[in-house]
Amino acid sequence: AIEQYPWISLARSMLVGLNLLVAFSSGILTAFCEDVCDGSSLLQQVQVASGVAVGLDVKHADVHARFSLPGPIATQETAGELSPSCSLLTYWAVGAENRSLMLVRKNIDYLRRSLAGHCRVDVFLNHYTQEGLSGWEREGAWYAMNVQFSAEQEGYKFQTMQKNWRASWSNYSWVWALDEDADFTMTDLPAFLAYASESKALLAIPAFTQLGNTPEERELIYKIQAPHKPCLYRHVPLIEVIFPLFRPAVLDLILVKCPNCIGKNTTWGLNKIWCGYAAHELLEGEAKKHGSRACVVVDATPMVHVNFKTIKEKYDHRAHKSGYTDMGLADMDRFRQNYAQFFVPGHPETAADCIRVSNYVG
Repeated sequence: AIEQYPWISLARSMLVGLNLLVAFSSGILTAFCEDVCDGSSLLQQVQVASGVAVGLDVKHADVHARFSLPGPIATQETAGELSPSCSLLTYWAVGAENRSLMLVRKNIDYLRRSLAGHCRVDVFLNHYTQEGLSGWEREGAWYAMNVQFSAEQEGYKFQTMQKNWRASWSNYSWVWALDEDADFTMTDLPAFLAYASESKALLAIPAFTQLGNTPEERELIYKIQAPHKPCLYRHVPLIEVIFPLFRPAVLDLILVKCPNCIGKNTTWGLNKIWCGYAAHELLEGEAKKHGSRACVVVDATPMVHVNFKTIKEKYDHRAHKSGYTDMGLADMDRFRQNYAQFFVPGHPETAADCIRVSNYVG
């Protein structure tokens, strides 16, 4: 927990005290927490009340109006229980490299600005390297203000999510599992959440492009996730583990109830079954038979995979010698055998449908 680190606790206490003073003078003092208040949420209220909050991207202004996204949300004690309309837990797997620190901070700052007054946001950072919180100390004041939960669990992202899972996550509308090299600072996040909700999907991902020094590095493994301009969103049979957005029931299914979805070595194969598995277990009627009803790519709100290649075993040219590839293929085969009815072979390039932009004109 972040309270284990004096530099975070001290910074949080000072910032919360300042926020409470400002809020009191503004006449909008809200609920207290048992230990420390959620300074970030309280500060958002102060900003909204004083007209400081950044305005929405006008590209999807019609979407914001059409979905009647909610106004400012009050602070309460229990994570995820604030708004019946929208609450979001963002979960990052983060290392100690400066480039990761700077990009994650940039994303979180943008996240809070763009969703202020529209969706309650909580942040969970899992520091997965042996360095732990090293490097983040200089961000003490910012960290205390913006990070509600943290842990130091080694392993890949979904391994650490399984270790850090708590029942209160089910109180959120959505949980967004992010790699540290995701960049959504040009993405209309209110619209992304609105389209994901409208689609009735259980898992969603923004369409994305990928950075790299060569055409090969910029090429997506699953091209079905590349932006498709004619569409607002598409129901698809598969989305990657890179930065999926989940309904909490799906995470409960994968992290808690599934006996062998989270392996010891890699995530290979998990994305091949979770759309069909989630549809079968959580949807009703005919939709239970079609994994593509559970998963959606949102084309209208694209983002960027900066492609840090932080999994050295995967990207090192000696990956075959290290055994990483063999372990990944073994995990893939395990999913193919154990979940044959849900397993999506190959690299699908055809979506089940395309909700077109023209459908919303006029």
